[in-house]
Amino acid sequence: MRPEEDIALSTLLALLRIYRDSAEGYATAARDLPDLEVRRELEPYRKELLRLVKECAKRIRVLRGDPDDAPATAAGGVHRTWMDLRSATAANPTAALLTEMERGEDIAVDAIKAALRTDGIDPATHALLQTHYEKIQAAHDRVKQLRDRATLART
Repeated sequence: MRPEEDIALSTLLALLRIYRDSAEGYATAARDLPDLEVRRELEPYRKELLRLVKECAKRIRVLRGDPDDAPATAAGGVHRTWMDLRSATAANPTAALLTEMERGEDIAVDAIKAALRTDGIDPATHALLQTHYEKIQAAHDRVKQLRDRATLART
């Protein structure tokens, strides 16, 4: 394996863990959000994220890696448990859940920005990451807008 492919592989494995955490976070939100309209609005972003998981896994295989080496993280599980707790105890469960979702999306956005700045990644992987960044940033921005709207609705 060439050095740039090795760098790309380790970067993609780290991102795949975050993508899986994020996809599970969307599933938690879909289960816990009391606002059906918000759940419907988030569903396309969840589906898009699952598509990004598949693309990332496919690129990992091309680089002769194993996507199963990148399970969702324990930290992600803790965050989802916190989401459950917040939604069950908050005066405004929609705003509370969206706040936690936005925090999780902050992690994903920061991780992919860092990946894009990583030296030595092959051009094909870099192009894939650029596309993923645009999708993840758009989802983050929409979650933030929904959070702000839910917060204002209860004040």
